[in-house]
Amino acid sequence: MKSDLRFCRFILSIVLLLIIAVIPASASPSILISKAVFVSQADGFGNYTNEENNHFLSGSKTSVYVELDNFTIKKGDEEYEIDIRVELDVINSEDEIVAKSDKVFALKKSLKSNQRDLSFKVPLDFSKWKTGKYTLVFKATDNIQNMLHVTQLPLEIF
Repeated sequence: MKSDLRFCRFILSIVLLLIIAVIPASASPSILISKAVFVSQADGFGNYTNEENNHFLSGSKTSVYVELDNFTIKKGDEEYEIDIRVELDVINSEDEIVAKSDKVFALKKSLKSNQRDLSFKVPLDFSKWKTGKYTLVFKATDNIQNMLHVTQLPLEIF
């Protein structure tokens, strides 16, 4: 009985060592769009008022509040570097890209601190949009690590 228990512990130890060996110690999560919501107002990180839903009248306006997380902050001698780009595609109900923006948000700068609260607002004007269902596809790229995260936000114009 005791030998069976020792054998099980031995096998468990080997499995744990194999798992640890496979996962690199320096592995960090990829950039993440942790929040993308329609808002009527946004005044900074975490300070926003949600829209009631994702249905909008043709000709109306709104904004999308976006928060980024897990991006790389590269430590320099006395500063921290961030290099991020966010793109936006608008896809219609036939899965066609009807609009595109390569630079919805871009940040390449040096900071004095390792700032982690990063948000921005994307204004949307539906005055020239046809009625129908759409999907906003946000693509965030961490240029330091060359990592990408994509999130989708459905909406309807009526």
